[in-house]
Amino acid sequence: MKLFSIIVPVYRVEEYLHQCVDSVLSQSFKDFELILVDDGSDDGSPQICDEYAVKDERVRVIHKANGGASSARNTGLDIACGEYVLFLDSDDYWDDNDALKKIAHIIDNKGYDVITFGCKKFYQKNNIFGGNGCIGDSKFENALNLQEKIRYLMNKDIYMSCAWNKVINRDFIEKYKLRFRIGQLGEDIEWSIKILLYINSVYFLNKEFYVYRKQNTESATANIGMKNLCDISEVIIQYASLKDIEEDRKLYIDNFLAQQYVLWIALSTTVKKKELGDLLKKMKKYWYLVDYNYYPYVKKVHRVKWMGFSVARILLGLYLRYRRSPICI
Repeated sequence: MKLFSIIVPVYRVEEYLHQCVDSVLSQSFKDFELILVDDGSDDGSPQICDEYAVKDERVRVIHKANGGASSARNTGLDIACGEYVLFLDSDDYWDDNDALKKIAHIIDNKGYDVITFGCKKFYQKNNIFGGNGCIGDSKFENALNLQEKIRYLMNKDIYMSCAWNKVINRDFIEKYKLRFRIGQLGEDIEWSIKILLYINSVYFLNKEFYVYRKQNTESATANIGMKNLCDISEVIIQYASLKDIEEDRKLYIDNFLAQQYVLWIALSTTVKKKELGDLLKKMKKYWYLVDYNYYPYVKKVHRVKWMGFSVARILLGLYLRYRRSPICI
């Protein structure tokens, strides 16, 4: 059994795929399998995947009909053999050849359900890098219990709605039958919530080795539409209504949902108000979520809560437009 399974959904990324795969195969720690899931690509990506499989026995390739990122990740999970699972998007890459070695060192010292780490953002249009502010300190290591650690990660905006900044114990994944929901945009949001539902141990590796490619400086708003907003609102409504769960778990989830709620409000300003219709009224009912303000951006909204939902929405729209909110989507 390999220590790591790295799952990469592949779809129309021939321009970036070599950099992505090479960043894994060049790792100094060699005990891993790399699962490339070709999700029905109609460019040169399938051939590139097959070429890597011929060259390196650690590379496993699956060709399947197009079903989206969730379907591709689930396919990878179904065949993964590693003790721990990582996800890597095929247009992103790691910029540290010792990344897996550093993670393996943590696992050797003590096994965890989840290990999370930071990332860099690469703004391709301007050819510049920027951190996401996910820098920790000794307070996390000195935290006495899981609740303190989760709060710390949220206070520092480290626990993000991304699949690719988490290393997850595969036994944990299989025990709770964790999979991505097919056909849902923002599928990483629900994935991250499910982890909070069951997590018992977590470690933060204070390193930013994941390079997240932003196609341009306005990509946070470029592809937002009603489908995105409806899917995000569905997740918020579903999990805000959870009953009969532990108080601590409910607290984790409500604080995480508050972050997504603030993001939803901001992104809703990129769609014409008349198109939102009843959805805007429905989401206004969850205004109470901003009282769960572990995350720094929620704290800012909480300070102006007295202004009301509509005014805060205008302010968030202006912020998103002029400050390029770093909230990860």
